[in-house]
Amino acid sequence: MLLYKIILLVLVTVVYLIYKLVFILVKKYIFIGVLPLKNELKINAEVLGIIESYISRLDSLMEYLKSVEKILKDKRKSLFFKNATFRNFTNMNLVAHLLESKARNYGEVYELATHKNEEISYDQLIKILGVLKDTENEDVEKEKQEERQKKLERVFKDLRNVLQDFSLRIDDNLKILVIFKKGDVRNSIINNINNIKKVDENLNQLYSSSLITLANSFELLISKMYLANLNYNESSNDSNISDRPIKFSVLSQIGGIEEAREMILEEFVNDLMKKSANDWFKNLGAINKKIFNLDDEKAEVVEFFQRRNIVIHNGGVINTYYLNNVSAKYKEGLVKGEKIEVTNNYLINKISNFRIIGLKLYWYVYETCFHGEITDINEKYQGFAFDLLNAKEYDSAEKIYLLILEREKDLNTSDQFMIKINLCQTYKWRGDQEYVEKHIENMDFSSTNDIFLMCKALLLDDFDSALNHLKHNLAAKTDKNKRELIDIYLTWPLFQKFNLENDFNKYLKELGYGINVKELSSEE
Repeated sequence: MLLYKIILLVLVTVVYLIYKLVFILVKKYIFIGVLPLKNELKINAEVLGIIESYISRLDSLMEYLKSVEKILKDKRKSLFFKNATFRNFTNMNLVAHLLESKARNYGEVYELATHKNEEISYDQLIKILGVLKDTENEDVEKEKQEERQKKLERVFKDLRNVLQDFSLRIDDNLKILVIFKKGDVRNSIINNINNIKKVDENLNQLYSSSLITLANSFELLISKMYLANLNYNESSNDSNISDRPIKFSVLSQIGGIEEAREMILEEFVNDLMKKSANDWFKNLGAINKKIFNLDDEKAEVVEFFQRRNIVIHNGGVINTYYLNNVSAKYKEGLVKGEKIEVTNNYLINKISNFRIIGLKLYWYVYETCFHGEITDINEKYQGFAFDLLNAKEYDSAEKIYLLILEREKDLNTSDQFMIKINLCQTYKWRGDQEYVEKHIENMDFSSTNDIFLMCKALLLDDFDSALNHLKHNLAAKTDKNKRELIDIYLTWPLFQKFNLENDFNKYLKELGYGINVKELSSEE
């Protein structure tokens, strides 16, 4: 029995020592950097994939939001306008509302409508509508006022038909009531109202789910940036990671040091992600101090996640915690206890802004992880910016180009010119030609080729010079290469005014472009 206990004690001791040894080795190999890093090309592909996936998710969310919203709004519109009875009902409601709100201000209207508990006659309504049509409300926006006038016109023209189903009556409290003349009309209206409410509920659900999807996408980006920094930045060792224990029960199931390393890092990052958005920026700022300067971006992210929290956990009702944690510009006009709105405009704005915020954060983290290597990320970001330029999102494109130019000294001359030309476009297409001309003056085009000189001319609307540089550039090319290049040029936003020039179109015809291109291609 004693021998059995001694053997058992020895076994337990050996297992414990092995456990300690493995744990020490795991810490040493994982966190002192002995474990070899992955192939650098693979690292770049993996890390660049983080931002590609993020932008792709945001683009998909934007497309989903716009397409589904259009379907729902079209359905809502059809419920209003394809049902003539319901349209008449809403128009009569408008008349009732206007009459009730204006009766005491316009004596003629008030006198016409003072017969309590009696239907307002056709002749009376004609006179009332005439008065209402001629009055304006300074408190109402011009666009809404015009819409109101159109509705009154429709009621005015079709009043006899409207009065077959509805009438207006004034009760003892001088409230204007819309009266249903037939029971089936009432049922039809109630069904339509319920259907419209369902569409509105679906719209609100769309906005809430899109809000959550955007939040999840941003959280995923932050967590992956943390992991990338811990994996690929040698100076990122953290004592909080090194001191993390591994349970023996878990250790026995781990397949190797690499698996243990990944598990510890993922747990560490998960703990970081449970903290606030303020903490995320603080931790990212420890990676690259430039992130500490993104105060406006941080304030926007904090507000967004506070709004997300009250939408999920508080039914959208504004609470003290929200008001205490968002910056002043975001809580202007908001009152505790009121419901906060998540609208289409809010979401479109946030998706656009979070695209830029994510790109900035990622740029600075990448800059640190790869010690200044810019070639791959520069190419990727130019692609993102050009897509926005094509989509006429000039504000967003400008911000990305300015971000890339923070590292201008690390760019080759060709990239510098390309980025500055596209940056000028963001101002040109917003109508700031003065900035474009001033910026062009500060660029030295003396050693550039015909393509850059053509771009300069197009920025300055000098179409004759642009055409000459284009011809000179294409002169030595084969017909096939000419068409291929023109195909590319015609997609450039810079060509959108040049495309309309007669001389340019004559030149295209001389090349056979657009006349019999298919036949020319088949001959070669």
